Amino acid sequence: MSMSAFIGAGTPRRANPLARVQLRSRLAHWALSFLAAIGLFGAAGLLVAGLREAAPRAPEAAAAPKSAWVEFGRPIQIYALQTAEFGKEVRVYEARRHREGGGRQDLLSYGAAEIGQGANLRLSLYRPGTEPAPETALFVDFARLAARSGLAVTRSALPDTLATRFGAFEVSDVSLAQGQTEAPCLGFRLNVADPGLQIAGFACGGARPVDRPTLACALDRLDLVAAGDDRELAKFFIAAEQARGKACGPARGPGAKPTWLDPSAHLPPLRNAGAGQRIVAR
Repeated sequence: MSMSAFIGAGTPRRANPLARVQLRSRLAHWALSFLAAIGLFGAAGLLVAGLREAAPRAPEAAAAPKSAWVEFGRPIQIYALQTAEFGKEVRVYEARRHREGGGRQDLLSYGAAEIGQGANLRLSLYRPGTEPAPETALFVDFARLAARSGLAVTRSALPDTLATRFGAFEVSDVSLAQGQTEAPCLGFRLNVADPGLQIAGFACGGARPVDRPTLACALDRLDLVAAGDDRELAKFFIAAEQARGKACGPARGPGAKPTWLDPSAHLPPLRNAGAGQRIVAR
């Protein structure tokens, strides 16, 4: 073996300058690519943020407006009505007060719970406070009152008048619908300027429509049972008591003779009877 071969085998080879240049070039390229990727990512983030700021914001859902009325949980019963034709005892008694004006509305339901299932009477007594109480058409009042009971007025005839001890009511033949059931009824309304009272509602028969004399007698039996400090309301009922006629008489009790709503009986003449209980102002 020659000396030159021995020396060459034991001496380390020097790195190729060209390879080092290529390696440095690759490292620089990778670094630039990495920085470029970071830059593009940051620019994309800024672009998205800008688009979010520029995009119009969806309007926030408006809070549901408060009802103008506050419902009473257990209202004190102010009014009562006893009539065998629609049930001597009230089935449902509701009351609510106007949130701002302080007016009170009492709603009484008698008889069958659903129309077409028997005679029933729905009665509203509204004593306005300071809230606006504009005059409305008869049909509008009927529609509002029916809607509160889950009913719809499908027909309303021209009104006529019905004399009672409280005054002359507006009365109209109406058709009320509850789901697929429709029944003929009488709608009624009375507006009293002094003391400021509206009496309105519906009267529906069972096997046959309720007639006007039956409705007049039922309304005549409406009484005030708790006036509280409302002396004007008490005076109104006292005056109406003095005007009570004797044609209707007291409410018929169990075992009484056929009434106006008995489908199998002839219409009997109404008999005279004593006046009802007198209201005393407190």
